[in-house]
Amino acid sequence: GDPIHSQPVIVNYGNNDSVIFIATNHGFLHAFDADTGTEYYSVTPKSLLSNIKDFYQDNSSYRHIYGLDGHMVLREFNNKKYLYVGMRRGGRDYYVFDITSKTSPSLVFKIEGGSTGLDKLGQTWSRPIITKMNMGGTSYNVMIVGGGYDDTQDTNQVKTADAVGNAVMIFNADTGALLWQASDSGADLNLSEMQYSIPGHIAAIDRDSDGYVDHLYATDMGGQIFRFDVYNGESGSDFIKGQRIADLAGAGNSDNRHFYYGVDVAEVALGSSNFYAVVVGSGWRANPLDDVVNDRFYMIKDTGVFTPDTNGDFTFPATITENDLFDATSHSLTHSNDSTRELAITEYESKQGWFLKMQTSGEKILSSPVIVNYKVFFTSYVPASSSTSACAPPAGNSRAYLVSLVDGNAVGDLNGDDELDENDRFATLTQTGIAPDTKILIEDATNPTICLGTECVSAVVPVDEDGNPEACASDFECLSQNIFGRYQRVMRGSWSTDVEQ
Repeated sequence: GDPIHSQPVIVNYGNNDSVIFIATNHGFLHAFDADTGTEYYSVTPKSLLSNIKDFYQDNSSYRHIYGLDGHMVLREFNNKKYLYVGMRRGGRDYYVFDITSKTSPSLVFKIEGGSTGLDKLGQTWSRPIITKMNMGGTSYNVMIVGGGYDDTQDTNQVKTADAVGNAVMIFNADTGALLWQASDSGADLNLSEMQYSIPGHIAAIDRDSDGYVDHLYATDMGGQIFRFDVYNGESGSDFIKGQRIADLAGAGNSDNRHFYYGVDVAEVALGSSNFYAVVVGSGWRANPLDDVVNDRFYMIKDTGVFTPDTNGDFTFPATITENDLFDATSHSLTHSNDSTRELAITEYESKQGWFLKMQTSGEKILSSPVIVNYKVFFTSYVPASSSTSACAPPAGNSRAYLVSLVDGNAVGDLNGDDELDENDRFATLTQTGIAPDTKILIEDATNPTICLGTECVSAVVPVDEDGNPEACASDFECLSQNIFGRYQRVMRGSWSTDVEQ
């Protein structure tokens, strides 16, 4: 079976004894010895057994059959190992396996979309976030997910409400019991704007590093961003309060922006101003060749987490729209004309964030952004206008972007023309097709590595024995070296994790 979207998970059982777990669209979770490739076992959910007949017939008239194609998340605790597995287009369930024994797994629980209380759970695209909350004085290990995907969004040309997926759900990570949910109706927190499915992960922030999550951010297929504030120890309506903080899509075809992926968040202190910088990019993942929607990359300033009301509760701004953001596309903040630059600076200072328009027809964001060292790293996909083969569709290519978190400007003179402008924001990757999520490898603390699929480069500028910088081998490498420049050591705490601290 093919693992299209599910990515392998490597689990260390001690003494350099590792097992690779792979989920495939044949519906099986496989466990392989990392050294020899020997398969220890494979398991499949009962709900996917009906697909076996179709696989056996191998009828070319069938559309691609999906099985276990979602995210897998490892949780290690109390000498136990749990693997949380989603299905993506394969179904509406999450499965949790106890893999403490590398040869004998067991099913801990199943979360079944469409069952009692879970009618809003759609296709399980959302990557589970495992953290802790205190609800009414009781501490829980929790699994936080978006409500998933409604596949009617595959064909919707305009902003259309969904029947499923329009929820944020919090489960007991030990038992699978639903603890809390938000949606447009019938939930613990009802918000009328929650009309669109939420396939992306939920960003979780532990602002005081006490192990308990304090803020959640969710994005949806309607181009909206929501924030939820967790008041640990409280119960009922006082436990979690939330509201929409941004609406960045429009009613027409060209403004029908989708957020398939979650945000990244970083705290910023800028002069006397404190805010959470919330970044996300739009793109129609189900239709990567679409060239109608005008996609964007956004940074919004969320100041409400630093401005409590008289009761001590965090506040919510009026819903931010694109009109409230600075258009940073043309790089006018560094314009050579003094008047143009000063006007741009004045406008920028009055706005609640910034956005970038994608510069090529059909260009879209199809992965999650990463904030590091007050810079934002993300990729885009540019569909090809024609195919080089009569037997294959046009593959297109991807770009890697690195911009300033604060204003969206380029952070280095990538093309060497002695000007810092919009052309220095991105490098075109050599691989074709849609680039996978960004991977950050820190095998050596002095030389963190950025990987996009098959392309891996250093994030620092290497120097020769005389201390002179060495020339970079590609535009992607030159771009990535602007993350840290000539820093001699990068501390692990600089990098973001699932629960930001």
